[in-house]
Amino acid sequence: MITGKPRDPEEEEEVNAEEDYRFELAFFFGEEGRFYGIEDELHDLGELIKVVGKTVISEEAEFHAVQRREQENAGEDYQSPTEGELAVWHKLKYRQFTYKAMISLIQSTFEDGAQRLHALLTAEGQMEDLRKDRGKLGDPLKDFAQLDPSLAAYWDQVRPFMFIRNKVGHQDGVYYKGDSNADAFESFVKHRTDIKVTDEGILNGKHSFRMKITKSTVLTDYLNLVKEIFSELYKTAINRPVVSKK
Repeated sequence: MITGKPRDPEEEEEVNAEEDYRFELAFFFGEEGRFYGIEDELHDLGELIKVVGKTVISEEAEFHAVQRREQENAGEDYQSPTEGELAVWHKLKYRQFTYKAMISLIQSTFEDGAQRLHALLTAEGQMEDLRKDRGKLGDPLKDFAQLDPSLAAYWDQVRPFMFIRNKVGHQDGVYYKGDSNADAFESFVKHRTDIKVTDEGILNGKHSFRMKITKSTVLTDYLNLVKEIFSELYKTAINRPVVSKK
């Protein structure tokens, strides 16, 4: 004889919907021992920046050791660059090569993650898709404000880092006054000691400047901002009620 309360189909459906929603969030954000998600990717990017930083410092030290030997051997006749220095000159380029690569990697991870989370939350009925340009990072970030209006404030913090990545990645650091997001960058760089800006004069008929990342703190600060954004998105998303898909 079977006893007990009969199952309510609607109640069971709600339970299944709740489980499915939490599964999707865990799959995206990551769950220890179960899923490798965006938060794991960002953590590992931080570890990669540390490894790359140590490599850059080591390679630059090797160059300077060669340079000192060249100076000692040549004495008063020393004139840089020597043949010996030119043989290891590439070691001085690693810093800029890696900074350019790493800020692009942070940006692409951020963009991909934001687009995937946007698709997940719209599919779950948590927000509407209001994007005008689906290829731009700003649109999904602005859409997330439907979940919590306070999330909109992150856009202004992201803008200068996006500007740095775009100019370093595509224009060798050159930019012009009036470029999109240049205002955000100019306000941002006033308080930084890890980005050097030089006046390049008139280029293509416009007043131009060139930025150069000089320390990895630009990378770590951007990465930490991205981590914070996804952390806030997780806390917001996990506490929202499941929306019926009927």
